Amino acid sequence: MEETRNVEETHIGVIDSLSAGLNLITERAWIIVVPVLLDIWYWLGPRLSISPLLRRIEELLIRSAPAAMPEAPVDIDVVNNMIDVIGQQFNLFSLLSASLMGVPTLMAGASSNDAGVLEISGWMALIGAATFLILVGLAIGCLYFTLIVRELIEEPGDHLPLLRQAGVMWLRIVALVLLVLFLGVALFVPYSFLIGLLSLIAGGVASVLMSLFYVGVIWAAVYLFFTVDAIALNDVGPIRAIWNSANIVARNFWSAFGLIALIFILSQGLSLIWQRLGEVHPVGMIIGIAGHAFIGSGLVAAGLLFYRDRYQHWKQQVA
Repeated sequence: MEETRNVEETHIGVIDSLSAGLNLITERAWIIVVPVLLDIWYWLGPRLSISPLLRRIEELLIRSAPAAMPEAPVDIDVVNNMIDVIGQQFNLFSLLSASLMGVPTLMAGASSNDAGVLEISGWMALIGAATFLILVGLAIGCLYFTLIVRELIEEPGDHLPLLRQAGVMWLRIVALVLLVLFLGVALFVPYSFLIGLLSLIAGGVASVLMSLFYVGVIWAAVYLFFTVDAIALNDVGPIRAIWNSANIVARNFWSAFGLIALIFILSQGLSLIWQRLGEVHPVGMIIGIAGHAFIGSGLVAAGLLFYRDRYQHWKQQVA
């Protein structure tokens, strides 16, 4: 009992994790180069637009609207306006910011400047470009994570060559994405079919099941939050990483949930401040990009530090 109590006292709390993560990035500020360069590309680089494809959808809606919804022309106008706004602002290059990897970018969802617009006019070209950008984005995220993890590992002899370590992680992350997609389709298709049937018979039950589905997705996201951290720190495959993440959250639910909530609130809240600062002056944009990369990198490091501490404690308990 005394040994277990001493192990528990070594825990770092949520606030301590955040402080340690920010301190790590302060001492090694060069880590933020990856998200900063990505944001500069979004800010000053060209925009990859899917406007031609959206215009085809808009024309199809205009042709089919009189027959399908003759009583609601205003709704079609609203939809068309939304399509036009998306076509003017959406940048397919934003797929480089793979949210799965947590690379903090401020400008991914912002409208591009007048550096130029590249258009995609075919559906197959869209699928190919999106797949390529997602894979490249995952590679950027793996390189970014590897740079942080290498600073957390105290023994230099434990390091593989940088690109090799990032490449191994990239293969495991791609396998994780494919696994999640497969499980998502395997579960969502029959579940949505069931909800569709129930909506014809009992609409109230279908609404409850749909609400339960959303709750289940959020619940799964919480338990899988540290999966990427497990792949990066434990050098394991996706299935083992999922198992490790679920165990860490289950054994430390409230502290893990508190950390996840704080990371989400800080990243989303501060990004609004950085964006407002960037709207004032180009210098403010530079400050916002650097500030967002610094805070975001500190939050990523905090998650890694929290996971490492709770994983070591779990293994000590098992031993």
